[in-house]
Amino acid sequence: MDPSQLILYLIIILTSILIGGFFSLAETAFASVNRFEIRVLADKKQKNAMIADKIIDNYDKTLITVLIGYDAISIVISSLSAVIFVKIFDTILNESVASMIATIITAIVVFLLCDTIPKTIGRRFALRSVLLTSGIIRIFNILFFPLTYLIYQIGRFFNFIFKIKEKDELTKTDFSNVVDIIELEGSIDKEEREVIESTLDFAETRVKEVYTPIEKMYALDINKVNNRRLIKQLLKVKYSRIPIYDQDINNIIGFLHVKIFLAKAISDPHVNVRSLLTKPYYISSSDLLYKILEGFKKNQSHIAIVRTESGKVKGILTLEDILEEIVDDIGEKRIRREPNG
Repeated sequence: MDPSQLILYLIIILTSILIGGFFSLAETAFASVNRFEIRVLADKKQKNAMIADKIIDNYDKTLITVLIGYDAISIVISSLSAVIFVKIFDTILNESVASMIATIITAIVVFLLCDTIPKTIGRRFALRSVLLTSGIIRIFNILFFPLTYLIYQIGRFFNFIFKIKEKDELTKTDFSNVVDIIELEGSIDKEEREVIESTLDFAETRVKEVYTPIEKMYALDINKVNNRRLIKQLLKVKYSRIPIYDQDINNIIGFLHVKIFLAKAISDPHVNVRSLLTKPYYISSSDLLYKILEGFKKNQSHIAIVRTESGKVKGILTLEDILEEIVDDIGEKRIRREPNG
């Protein structure tokens, strides 16, 4: 092979490796970057961030562009490497062996320099990588637009055929990152941040983490108490509402509001307890607490019975339990942040 031609091929291969690494870096960086950090910088009129923000808005098309570029570069590297090996070792090895060696060496080089290392860098320094590559990626988006658009439409067609729906949802991590940025900007203080974080944790808390188990539940059998005995017992407890059952604890027939019963019993010692019971509100231990709050409002109740699918009572949950969970969570966060406070 002519030396000048060999040098030219090597220059093209090295350039292709750099470009391939660039595409891998950009692909991983745009997939890993915190969207809200980009949005904040874009709002501050940071030029590259504004470009990156638009690219992320059309990430599917950008991904197609990047993959087209990477695949094209891989073909160039493989083809030229095979040509070089065949030309250099044609007197020592036959063409098929030289091509196989070229393929193996090229695969290793491409894997390391065009894939693994750039992706590691892109993931580790996502924000910086996105800002550095956004301008060039925009140029490639323009250059590859016809092919990118065609492939994108084909993808949409298959999504339609197989009824694949994409979800664009805000994750807990995304929300926490937004709170971080807002606090750094001084829009909220430390205590406000703690309240927001507690609210976020509360949204994922389930009944099983908070409810009072049946072993600690105070309930009465309507068949074992008369009004006089009931009054004495209610005056000794601190509860405002008492679960009432009929013979079996799994057969709760309602809640007795203590103040209402005592008020009625003063004017009528023989008042019918059953007539004062409110309908029980049943929930599952796997229910989310915020949904239970909605249930309390809908059922006009401050207490619910936790039971299994088979109807076995597991315990109770009150509005006070939920409020304590929110307050305690805020306190725990403050203690963790201020261990000496």
